[in-house]
Amino acid sequence: MASLEKIKKNLSDIERKLTKATKIASKGADIKFGDAIKLGSKNNAIVSTIKKGIKEYAVRHSTSS
Repeated sequence: MASLEKIKKNLSDIERKLTKATKIASKGADIKFGDAIKLGSKNNAIVSTIKKGIKEYAVRHSTSS
């Protein structure tokens, strides 16, 4: 998979994960303990995907310079 395709996939993954996290967080005061754990897990996954995307972007731009 080309680097640009990986970057686009990472952006798509971030959007999907943010949608899920927002749905859980929208429960507000009604959030349950299990939901809070899921939200933390989703947030960690989002951070990992962002870091992965940054790495792919850096690799793409360091080789094209």
